[in-house]
Amino acid sequence: IIALGWDFWMDSWNIFDFGLVFIQVFERCARISHGTTTIARVVSLLRYVRITRVIRLVRLVEDLRTIMSSITSSMRSLAWTLLLLCLLLYMVSV
Repeated sequence: IIALGWDFWMDSWNIFDFGLVFIQVFERCARISHGTTTIARVVSLLRYVRITRVIRLVRLVEDLRTIMSSITSSMRSLAWTLLLLCLLLYMVSV
């Protein structure tokens, strides 16, 4: 923040990252002071918003996008393989 000055606040991703860090610090302080409360639980659920950071990386890096698309395209065949393995295990066990 110090290095970029006001230019830091011009990028929406920087604001998003700042919000995530702020939520994390708030959660830690809430847990230290009050233990496990509903506020701490709600704030811990907001941590799952961090997944959008991965989506950001996928958009920016072409190689990572290629890897992610190949993983998602292979999921269907992996599901069928899992089904066949479960069927085989069932037949052998019976």
